[in-house]
Amino acid sequence: MTDTSIPETALTTFLDALDKANLRVAKQFPGDGPLRQPVHTVYGGAHLFTADAAQKLGALALRALQEHAPDAATLAGVLQSMPPDTPQDHAQATLAPKIDKSEGAVDWNQPAQTIYDKFRAFDPWPGLFTPELKLIDIAPAAGNGAAGTILAIDDDGVTVAAGEGAIRLLTVQRAGKPRVAAADLARGSGWEVGRRL
Repeated sequence: MTDTSIPETALTTFLDALDKANLRVAKQFPGDGPLRQPVHTVYGGAHLFTADAAQKLGALALRALQEHAPDAATLAGVLQSMPPDTPQDHAQATLAPKIDKSEGAVDWNQPAQTIYDKFRAFDPWPGLFTPELKLIDIAPAAGNGAAGTILAIDDDGVTVAAGEGAIRLLTVQRAGKPRVAAADLARGSGWEVGRRL
């Protein structure tokens, strides 16, 4: 069996090289589901993952190591043969403005895809909300009608019309209350098709 330990004297040099490699190497990670936004680096965007994401990322990292560096000597060689750093083009850089909580308010007049994209962008903070609900999990859905009107209530959730298309509410939360399935809240609260949210 090959010794894969790294001498302590070489650890600092190794960690510096590994840090530089982390900045140069990106692996695509598919996210947690078909309706979640993919994250394109192994590191960063941790808030987009569920509890099992660490296992998924660990498996991805292990496959990359097994493929490119099955032992410490090969790993050191890979790190030394990496292309030089590519400096950032500061002329291409943009500044993201600070997000205000009010931006999470749902405007049902917007197209369903815009509402869903906003949900993905603002998860977990500030989230997406109506005056009475925080939308914990939603998905685009088929349907048309007056914006903000309930189109259907079934076991899969509550479908609400948007400016174009519709949004299915899957999990929601009232202020100070636990998260619940949208369909259960709708039935328990006496919501009916045609009600405006």
